[in-house]
Amino acid sequence: MNWEAIGAVGEVFGGLIVMISVVYLAIQVRQSNRHAEASADVAWMDGWNQVLNGWVEDDVTIETLQAGFEDFDGLPSKQQARFQMKIGAMVNHWVLADQLKSKGLMAEKIFDEATDVVTAVLSTPGGLQYWERDAAATPNGAWLLAHVKENPRGVPMITELFPWWVADDPSDQVPGAGSSS
Repeated sequence: MNWEAIGAVGEVFGGLIVMISVVYLAIQVRQSNRHAEASADVAWMDGWNQVLNGWVEDDVTIETLQAGFEDFDGLPSKQQARFQMKIGAMVNHWVLADQLKSKGLMAEKIFDEATDVVTAVLSTPGGLQYWERDAAATPNGAWLLAHVKENPRGVPMITELFPWWVADDPSDQVPGAGSSS
């Protein structure tokens, strides 16, 4: 019996087993990464929908946003606070998307679409008035402010995309909605 030949065959089998294990491990890691990205996308989208649904929770909020898109500075302080909280929640959720994207946990397409929505909102006259003040207090806020002003993808303002976000004629206002700001 040739022990050297048996040893060589054992080394070949051992090398093959190691290679197969490495390939298997790479496949498992890749699938795990895809699963993590998909889970992050689903969780982020659920939160995004909650933030945007909060915009239409009542007539006062809708009217505040409509008026704020036109002129944030012209809003009474209570409405400015409501506008800030609603738009700020959207921007904070975008910040989370930016962090997920930088970690490779969010698809670029979803991030770009979220950035387009934020750009559409913040590029309104009132959105820009608000964001020029708040950007400094937000992670990546300065980048977002520059992006909104540059608008490289040519995203129209939300009031151009969706005309129902333009403030109605005061005669169309919901009774009592303007008085409880």
